[in-house]
Amino acid sequence: MEGTASEAINSEILQLSNIYNGRVMVIDSEYRIVKDTFGTEEGKTIISSDVVQCFDGKSTNHYDAKERYIEVTSPIMAGSGKEIIGVVLISISADSILDTLEMLESNANIILGMTVLLLVVIVSFLSNKMVKPFARITQAIEDVTEGYDNDYLKENAYTETKQISDAFNKMLGRLKVLDDSRQEFVSNVSHELKTPLTSMKVLADSLLAQEDVPVELYQEFMGDITEEIERENKIINDLLSLVKMDKTASDLNVKPENINELVERILKRVRPIAAVRNIEVVFESFRPVTAEVDEVKLSLAISNLVENAIKYNKEDGWVHVSLNADHKYFYVKVADSGIGIPEESIEHIFERFYRVDKSHSREIGGTGLGLAIARNAIVMHRGAVKVYSEEGTGTTFTVRVPLNYNCVNAGGEKGNDMKKRIYAAVLFLCMILASGCTSGKHMEDAGMYIYYLNTDDDALEKQEYENNSEKAETVVKDMLKELKKAPESIEMKSVFPKEVKVESFEIKDNCLELHFNKAYEKMKKSREVLCRAAVVQTLVQVDGIDFVSFYVGDDVLKDREGIPIGLMSADDFVQNTGSSLSSYQVTSLNLYFSNEDGTKLVSEKINDVHYSSNTSIEKLIVEQLMRGPASSKAQATIPKDTKLLGVSVKDGICYVNLDSTFLTEGYNQKPEVAIYSTVNSIIESGNASRVQILVNGASDVTYKGSIQLDRPLEWNSELIEEKKEE
Repeated sequence: MEGTASEAINSEILQLSNIYNGRVMVIDSEYRIVKDTFGTEEGKTIISSDVVQCFDGKSTNHYDAKERYIEVTSPIMAGSGKEIIGVVLISISADSILDTLEMLESNANIILGMTVLLLVVIVSFLSNKMVKPFARITQAIEDVTEGYDNDYLKENAYTETKQISDAFNKMLGRLKVLDDSRQEFVSNVSHELKTPLTSMKVLADSLLAQEDVPVELYQEFMGDITEEIERENKIINDLLSLVKMDKTASDLNVKPENINELVERILKRVRPIAAVRNIEVVFESFRPVTAEVDEVKLSLAISNLVENAIKYNKEDGWVHVSLNADHKYFYVKVADSGIGIPEESIEHIFERFYRVDKSHSREIGGTGLGLAIARNAIVMHRGAVKVYSEEGTGTTFTVRVPLNYNCVNAGGEKGNDMKKRIYAAVLFLCMILASGCTSGKHMEDAGMYIYYLNTDDDALEKQEYENNSEKAETVVKDMLKELKKAPESIEMKSVFPKEVKVESFEIKDNCLELHFNKAYEKMKKSREVLCRAAVVQTLVQVDGIDFVSFYVGDDVLKDREGIPIGLMSADDFVQNTGSSLSSYQVTSLNLYFSNEDGTKLVSEKINDVHYSSNTSIEKLIVEQLMRGPASSKAQATIPKDTKLLGVSVKDGICYVNLDSTFLTEGYNQKPEVAIYSTVNSIIESGNASRVQILVNGASDVTYKGSIQLDRPLEWNSELIEEKKEE
């Protein structure tokens, strides 16, 4: 498909968009948007699930009642009619359609009555046929209720029955997984309880089989039996604790607790145990912490983590427990100098009865339930626990629990809601103040995510990521590891096929270079696009990384036409289109470009510019300047390869942050023309009275050896070319 549409096609597309008050996009085989009637997303890569499905040969259409839009996709076929070379996506606001319907409703009561009558006749005629699939679905549900291992449903007669059938099959799959898990649990419990009983029976039988048993031997055997009884008792107690943890969160006895004192009590109890092996237990508290928790259950969780750190430690080792908090969560970290956990075992350690070293676990009295109990208790508090371990070096468990238990619930208490609003306002102010002087992110900020693939392979889902490092290289390495492995949720999976690997990476000049193995090129196109989007959106969250570039080996990643993909940011990907229809506004701009000989500024009025309500008018102006003029008698002033790093307004000054391409490349025009093209355009059509141009966040630069950019610039009328009288 050609990169640009013909004038005739453009006219038809615009007409269609205007008639239905909607938006039309044309997407090529690289998932690039080559035509957007809003003019805001051209050149970007779209990762909408509807588009992905359409490239797979499934035309889609749906109505979103919440966002009030209709979205339709249709494939563009090659001349042979077998190959899909593009997609047309149409998003139509339902508001105009609803307005029309209201008008028709007021003047068409008779037509409505006749329509209703006709519908009654049709429904009466077809009801028997339509009900049959639902009857089969009902029977399948009854079979499952009665305990039959029913096969998956295949009711595809109607869209509704297909949706119900798919939902039923998904539920049946989960039930089977749960049933398998239950059977495995029962089997494990039986095995664990039988082992001590078997040992006791063997010991008892040995005593009974002997006559005149010496007192010493009798005492030895009875001591062994006592140990097995204690082991049996510990297993039963742990099982009871685990059962309690499986109950709903409503069973929690939540009240404000001093977490500092709670941890101190736990450590006071376990220090004698540690002293036996000369293990030093250290507690470090960074601030007083009070939180709404169930004291019993949380104590059990932390106790199990600390006891584990002692049990699986080395002689003369150490256990370091720390407590910290922010405005929303408190954090308990338990680190040790122990034997560590093999990498292949880390994802299993929270499973019931799982032991890394079964022989060693039995030797020290482990049941394989302690970590499962700890995790369940933390999850009941709506918290999370993560583990970092290196075999032979030690293990660190990090626990995160909300300070206010009810604050996690939808709605929350009024006081908690007010707190959240205050925190949000403070955060927003900080972002505004910071944006004027830097474009960087902060890795310690909340809200970092790992992007995964959904189970349908047609969209991305995200999972919260807890960062524990301030070093960019470390965070990138950890995030790539998270992207590669299977996520916690069964509704998601890794975007990387097993054979695809990142061989190396390098961070330089705010750009992350990723070098993949050759297997990357063998991915299906839809998977590759989603993988690329997930990787970029994940890694640009790291402080010091604004762009990501992909390499296969030492060669830059190219599209099917051999064109390099180049640098990518999160803004280069479009997730949804129709959902944002209502948030788009239309405006007119008066922009200043260079004249033909590069000596003066000429104005150009641009009408009907669509832009998101989330985008500032100043950023819109710069983006339009970067697109260049529509007139052939004018020149662009910002080099086409320049990257826009940020636009913000503070105290009447607009800060425009561009990359170094703005300095190194350019056109044959006076330096002041290039600079004041941006300054005058923003002042005239925006909300700022002065403009400060930054390069990579710095102002101490000189443009073309003549213009200092160390201060905000004001309107310049002398450079504007006088309009010639016609």
